[in-house]
Amino acid sequence: MGTTTTDTTTTTTDNNTPPTTTTTATTITRHSFTKYSQTTSYLAAGPETGPLLIFIHGWPALAETWTPQLEAFSALHFRCIAPDLPGYGKSEVSNANSSRDHSLYTLQNVVTQLVHLIKHGLQREEAIWIGGSGHDWGAAVVWALVAHHPEVCLGVVNMAIPYRTLEMGGPRELVKYADRDVYPEDEYPFAQWAYQAWYEKLTPDEFAQAVAVFDRDVEAFLKVFFAKRPHQRQQELLSSGGGGGDDDDKNNNEGEEEEEEHLDATVAADIKNKPAFTAHVLKNGGWFGGGGPDAAPPQIPLAETLLSEDMLRAMVAAFDDEGGGFWAPTAYYLNHDANLKWCEDWSVNDGVVSVPVLFVECPADVVAGTYHNSRLKGPMEAYCRKLTTVPIDAGHWVALEKPQETNAAILRWIAREIPEERGWPYGKKNPLKKNV
Repeated sequence: MGTTTTDTTTTTTDNNTPPTTTTTATTITRHSFTKYSQTTSYLAAGPETGPLLIFIHGWPALAETWTPQLEAFSALHFRCIAPDLPGYGKSEVSNANSSRDHSLYTLQNVVTQLVHLIKHGLQREEAIWIGGSGHDWGAAVVWALVAHHPEVCLGVVNMAIPYRTLEMGGPRELVKYADRDVYPEDEYPFAQWAYQAWYEKLTPDEFAQAVAVFDRDVEAFLKVFFAKRPHQRQQELLSSGGGGGDDDDKNNNEGEEEEEEHLDATVAADIKNKPAFTAHVLKNGGWFGGGGPDAAPPQIPLAETLLSEDMLRAMVAAFDDEGGGFWAPTAYYLNHDANLKWCEDWSVNDGVVSVPVLFVECPADVVAGTYHNSRLKGPMEAYCRKLTTVPIDAGHWVALEKPQETNAAILRWIAREIPEERGWPYGKKNPLKKNV
C-alpha cells in the first residue's frame, strides 16, 4: 500500500484552544502539539472520529517504524496516532533536547507528556495504547502509563517486554529472572541486560562518548540495529566491532540468501542456549567491540534490514546532528532509580491492571527471552487481570518483521476483548466476537 506523508503543523496554547491544521491531511500526516513548553511531534492516520489507537515506539526507533500498522488500522477506520517520544526528533521536553539533563526523560515526565497529548492535543478521553517498535522503552512507557493513568486506557498491547520488569528499576529488577544456565552469574552478572548496567556506571563525559559512537554514522547504526534475522550476523556486528563491510562481504551475503530459511530455523532452535549480544557490552566496554575513538558501526546493505528506504531516511534525519542525535533517547536508560520509585510509590490500584491486556511474545527475541524463560512473565501474569498472550514467530522487531501477523493478533484481540461501542469501528457488526 502506498503512503503519502505530509508535514502538518498542529498547535494549541496552554489555554486549550482547539487545534488547527494548515494543510489537508493525506494518508499519513505529521503534526505537532505544544503544551507547557513541551512539544510532541506525531504521525496521524484514519478518520478523526474512529476508535483511537496510540502506537508508542522505543529505542532507537521513531514513529515511522509503525507505518505498517498505521496503514492497516487506518484503512479499517481506526484513528491511529504514533508520537515520537520526548527527546526523539522534534519531540521535546521543555524545549530542552539540547540539554544534558537525563532526569528530563524519566517515565513520569514521558507519561505526563503523553497524557497531555491525548487529553489536550487529541481531545480524547481514552485509547488503546500499543507499545513496541524498539520494545524496551515502548513497552515500559505503556506499562507505566496504564499503571498510573488507567483512566486513559481502554486497553493496552505490549510486545516482547512484560509488565513490572524494565520500568521497575531496569537491570536490578530484570536480573532476578535471569536464566543462569545461559548467563552464569560470575561471567554475566547482569545477563542480557548488561548494556543497561554499563550505561549507568559511566560518568557524564563517558556517557556522551558512548552515545557519540551511535552518532558517528547514524545510517550504519540504524541498519545494524534493525538487521533481519538470522541473528548470528547481528550478534557479531553489535558485539565484536566493526570495521565495515566491503563489496566482497556484500556479495557473499547475497550468495547466502538461499540458505537464510535454514539458518533461521537453526537460530530459532539454538537461540535459548547462547548469550545475547547485549550481554557482552559491559565486558567489552561499549558497543561494536568497545567504545573507544575508533569504534563505529559496520556497514550492511539496506536489504539486510527491516527498514524501508522511507523509514530509514526519516530516522536518519531525526537522529542527525540537527535532529538532536542519540543523547536524549539513550538518556532514558539513566533513570532506573527514579522510575522504580515512581512505579513503586505512585502506581494506582497497587499496580494491578484491570483493563484488557494483549502481550505479544517473540520466541526469537534474543534480549527479552520470555519465550524460553517464562519466569520473566510471572509479575505480568500476577498483576494483569485480563491478560491475553499471543506468540508470533519473530525477533525483537516483531511489528516490522511480521506486520500481517502482528496486525491480525491486535485486531482479533480488539474485536474479542474491547467493548464494541468504544473500541470497534463498526459497532455491533463484529464478526470476530468470541461468542459469534
